[in-house]
Order: sequence, then C-alpha cells, then structure tokens
Amino acid sequence: MGEWENMFKGQQLVSQQVQSVTVDLGSEVESITGIYIRAANNLTVPKSMEVTYAAENGMNAATSFGTVECVGPDMYIVFPRPVKARYLGLKDITPARGAFSFMNFFVYTKE
Repeated sequence: MGEWENMFKGQQLVSQQVQSVTVDLGSEVESITGIYIRAANNLTVPKSMEVTYAAENGMNAATSFGTVECVGPDMYIVFPRPVKARYLGLKDITPARGAFSFMNFFVYTKE
C-alpha cells in the first residue's frame, strides 16, 4: 500500500484498514466553514469517517462534528458553524471497497 505522504497525491491506494489522519494547517486558521475531499475514483471512496478539529493545543483536545457517511468521490463537508483550528482530523476512515485513496483536500473559510 502507499505511504501517508502520498495520500493526497492521488492514484495510489493508501490503506485497506480503518485509519485516521490529522492535517496540520501550519497555524490556526479563522472561520473554517468546511472541507472538500476528493477520492481518487469511485472505487476508493471510504464508507465513513469522523471529522474533528482542534486549536493550537493539538488533537488531544479535538472536537468532533460526528461521523460522515460518504456516498461519492466528491465529499463536501459543511461545518455546522465556523471554527478556528490548526488541526483537522479524519478519524476512523473506513474503506468501503477494499481500500481508500484521496486525491484532493481543500479547506474553506468565511470571508
């Protein structure tokens, strides 16, 4: 299977088991309203994953938005309210068809 640093480069299967990943934005970002994730193709869409966020103090104090059921390769996840975060977590990523792989990851903020 692929390596984590290749996870968002697409076209490389990452895992066939339940996994979690934390995206470090480098510094706290104000007013995050959602994220967009694109699976490499229809066969690599995960079944579900939990979306979390945390401030500078790290993922030990993460807040969860709950579990998202994924239905297609384009996953738009709108947060119920804007948040300030440095870390975004995708926890318990569960493969639907053998393995999952992501191609794009974007963070949306309120202007």
